[in-house]
Amino acid sequence: MTDSIRQQIIEAMMAKAAEIRIDKGYHTDMGKNIISYDRYNATLPFVAIWAGLEEIDREYGHTRAQMQVRVEGVQEYATGDRMELSEQMLADIIENIAGIKWTLDFTSGGTHKPSAGDAIVGATGGAAGIIESFSLDSGSWSGGDAAGSFVIRRKVGTFSAENLNIGGESNVATTDGTIAAESAEESTANNLADDIQYVSGGLEEFPEAQDEIVGMVANFLITYPIILGNPYSQPS
Repeated sequence: MTDSIRQQIIEAMMAKAAEIRIDKGYHTDMGKNIISYDRYNATLPFVAIWAGLEEIDREYGHTRAQMQVRVEGVQEYATGDRMELSEQMLADIIENIAGIKWTLDFTSGGTHKPSAGDAIVGATGGAAGIIESFSLDSGSWSGGDAAGSFVIRRKVGTFSAENLNIGGESNVATTDGTIAAESAEESTANNLADDIQYVSGGLEEFPEAQDEIVGMVANFLITYPIILGNPYSQPS
């Protein structure tokens, strides 16, 4: 049986949260395990998605739902600053659920092979972003002729026709400035939502010195349309 639009959005959010991994440029590996309800038997680390109440505005021929979604991340604590870890967890959740992804085309990829989490900077204009992944259409890094596209997050500024630098590595690749955005509504909700807003978040309890885990909560408001009286379909 077909899932309701609400359920499809929740499942899409769970799939997106699974991307919260260090090897994709995030601070934590919370996305290693994704759960919806049974948090007490979950394996650490994990992200839990809790869909709550929704409010409905009736419009001509359809309704617009605003669904509250609670995203909870739980991570083992090993060493270091607990508060720093908790803030990294919150940032990971916000970026994953509500952030924009960008696809930046490149050519002339040299012998320095980028890695997820690298900060990439335009040599001319200074635009910057964090690499999540890359794909090759032709060539190779070892051959100095890699061509393809980077998927980046946290974009600041505008990339133009320029060389791209990573840290102390200059001219890692060249771009003509061709870039495309993928909104949170596209990447997190599979185009089923009109809007995704981060509305609140933070620690509900400050971790104590003896605590072995750290938890963080972020709350989102997901707006999506459905046909009047039909939660399985959306207006065309």
